[in-house]
Amino acid sequence: GRISGTGAANLYIASYGENDEVFISRGEPVALTESGVDLSMPVPNVHPVFEIGVEIGAGGVVFLDYLSWSGEPDVTFQQPDTSQGKYPTSMWRRAWVNGVDELWTFAESFRLMQNEGRGLIIQGTRDWHNYSVKADVTPHMAKAAGIAARVQGMRRYYGLLISQDQQIRLVKVVNDQTVLASADFDWAFGDTVELSLAVDGDKLTGMVNGKLVLEAEDSALSSGGIALVSEEGRTATNVVRVKPT
Repeated sequence: GRISGTGAANLYIASYGENDEVFISRGEPVALTESGVDLSMPVPNVHPVFEIGVEIGAGGVVFLDYLSWSGEPDVTFQQPDTSQGKYPTSMWRRAWVNGVDELWTFAESFRLMQNEGRGLIIQGTRDWHNYSVKADVTPHMAKAAGIAARVQGMRRYYGLLISQDQQIRLVKVVNDQTVLASADFDWAFGDTVELSLAVDGDKLTGMVNGKLVLEAEDSALSSGGIALVSEEGRTATNVVRVKPT
């Protein structure tokens, strides 16, 4: 942000913490001048963030020229520890766009159940460009399951999916699905598989259990959030890690 005035000011970020209580993260205070100063702070690994703004000291006068955010995500998504809480937390779950028939967040951080077709739960925005998303995926009687990047809607994303036919596929979905790359992958229901999908410019890289398996190039989608995917069945995930490529 760019600010001018008198006194001191700092940026702040408000998020929901333990027991759904509001948690404030503050940047370093900066002395203001009439000509203006630039303020910046990194977004901490907290979620969900619901407010950003400027704090000013007592007696100060502030003129805000602009306030914005940029850069790639560096965050871990998982169910908060509620062992010491009075009740289950719920605000963290509301930060996800729920596009599945049922979403449970008790036994695992995320249990997706989709009766027909393909369902997604989505996190993030089109401010996200070049990053990797990694998650543990445990399918249970699912036709296909996996992760997605550069998600712009229920039918706009890149996906890395393991399927009942013992294939792993790197797909582009823009209304219709296009398979960009595929390979044999031997797995069984109940296996926990670590999937990772990196998007960097036009380059797409899919990994399973830490090993490179699929690569492709595509320019249809340049930005977007991440998602967990379940097709006609149930799948579970405990931790989703997103970081810059």
